[in-house]
Amino acid sequence: MKDEDLIDYESFAVETVGDIGNKTNFGSMFDMMEAMIEENPNEIRERQLILKEQVVSLTYGLGEDAHRYDDAFSRVMKILESMNDYDRG
Repeated sequence: MKDEDLIDYESFAVETVGDIGNKTNFGSMFDMMEAMIEENPNEIRERQLILKEQVVSLTYGLGEDAHRYDDAFSRVMKILESMNDYDRG
């Protein structure tokens, strides 16, 4: 698989500790976001811009946006093709 086919989720996703027993408790996420705003307010905007670059690759077009190149479906197809090429050696 080529590096350009990979999505760097860590570049835009915010990871935090969760409470799997309580899926409605977002306290740790809010704490993380507040800390980001206080410590590096530009980081949230930077992550938004990176996500904007990747958004087509994360969506499956169902309406007017169907058949847009490099959406999630075409990425899956590229991955399968590279796996097939790899198996052929």
